Amino acid sequence: PFYFTFFLFAAFFQSPIIWRHILDKYGKPSGASYFGKNATLGNSWFVAYQLQQLYNSFSFLEKVLKLIPGAFSTWLRFWGSQVGEKVNWTPGSKIVDRTHLSIGNRVLVGNECYISAHIIKKRDNKYLLYVKQVEIGDDVVLALQVIISPGVKIKNNAFLEAGSGVYPNGVIEEGEHYERFKELFEPRFNALFRKPSKEQSSK
Repeated sequence: PFYFTFFLFAAFFQSPIIWRHILDKYGKPSGASYFGKNATLGNSWFVAYQLQQLYNSFSFLEKVLKLIPGAFSTWLRFWGSQVGEKVNWTPGSKIVDRTHLSIGNRVLVGNECYISAHIIKKRDNKYLLYVKQVEIGDDVVLALQVIISPGVKIKNNAFLEAGSGVYPNGVIEEGEHYERFKELFEPRFNALFRKPSKEQSSK
């Protein structure tokens, strides 16, 4: 019993508890900044990402939670996300940033959906990070293999068909039936990044 209890604590409680302490002290990271060993400021998103590596590497830990009604939603709330009622998480869905999600009621997240609140781009031999919360309204359906990028807002009653990709900071209007890949990705991707402030720049 002791070893089983210790395993449960280490697997499901230790990392989010550490993150909640960091969140209370530094707040939720958002926006564009450089990160890495030469950055002048620490990067709390990178700490959060490392704390989540266990679940990204061993997906079966969260698949177990998805079998229990409401358990995975509670798990995301523990990380600081806002999750409504009756959200259906299919076993193959993937949440990369458990710390940056706001989702309403009665949402279906289809199989192999991928939701990430961050992207990374290399510029001038430095790594540029963009982080922004993903917001999903009520009664939204994300079909098979939908990809959601940072800063995306999906309003109530929207339907995203299989294989759709929503670009960073994209907005899906209320009741919209979103078709796959309406625009080229690269122009949208590059437009996100502005030159970071001197405080965020690396030495």
